[in-house]
Amino acid sequence: APNLDPITIASEHDGAFARWAKAGDDITVTITSAEDLQESPSVSILGSDVDFEKIVDYEHWEAIINVGDSDTQGDVDFTITYDDFVGNSGDAKTSVTAGGGKVTVDRLVPEITKADIASSNGGGTRPELAVPNDIITLTVNTSQNIQEPTITIATNPADVVIGADATIWTATYQMIE
Repeated sequence: APNLDPITIASEHDGAFARWAKAGDDITVTITSAEDLQESPSVSILGSDVDFEKIVDYEHWEAIINVGDSDTQGDVDFTITYDDFVGNSGDAKTSVTAGGGKVTVDRLVPEITKADIASSNGGGTRPELAVPNDIITLTVNTSQNIQEPTITIATNPADVVIGADATIWTATYQMIE
């Protein structure tokens, strides 16, 4: 019976965000077999049957599904069934073997749960006031991990850095005349 390895899953996003998908995003499952497979293996992703497409030869395949508005929040499950050219069935596959793990459908809209702003005025003794050369610091906490936000202070772009995780962001701007 044929063996599949590697099996990967990723969204259309790059880097750390390849593990996350939202409605409208594509999710790709890619497989490689140790031997040629019959025409398209079968795969169910997010509860829908999806066609695998041959990408190099009968050993390399990929299936792409678009996340729909009604797809459920949470880890993306899949099941792959397949046969070699003479009809030997491989064991059904339901997990990745490479590439970093599962993809999660995220349907939750992030919210700002806390925002604190202060200035360095008077060495920090008057944080509610700001004059030229003071540094304004805005710290934002969110309900879930987010990508780096765009923050402006006094209508100017602020320097933004991540905190302990992607739910805490600090923006700074030095006031000018």
